[in-house]
Amino acid sequence: MHTAAMGFPAPSRTGAATDWDPQADSYVHALAVDGDDVYVGGEFTTIGGRERRNLAALDALDAQARDWNPRPHAAVLSLAVGGGKVYVGGDFSMM
Repeated sequence: MHTAAMGFPAPSRTGAATDWDPQADSYVHALAVDGDDVYVGGEFTTIGGRERRNLAALDALDAQARDWNPRPHAAVLSLAVGGGKVYVGGDFSMM
């Protein structure tokens, strides 16, 4: 998935699209949802109103960045969540 820096619709709890927009300043390649958290991976430096390099956790309701900030040094291309962990794949070798 290559989602440009523009906003993209996100489903609401009812399944209807919303205008949820984390305002990423570059590409988003991956999304994973865990409860009220949306994990976003890509090639951005800001998202959800805060500086976040390539990986961020956002509030599912207001698209604001959470405090979590692992900062991988290159693109994040895939994400999965499960068992309280976030699994990340991409072009990086350090976080």
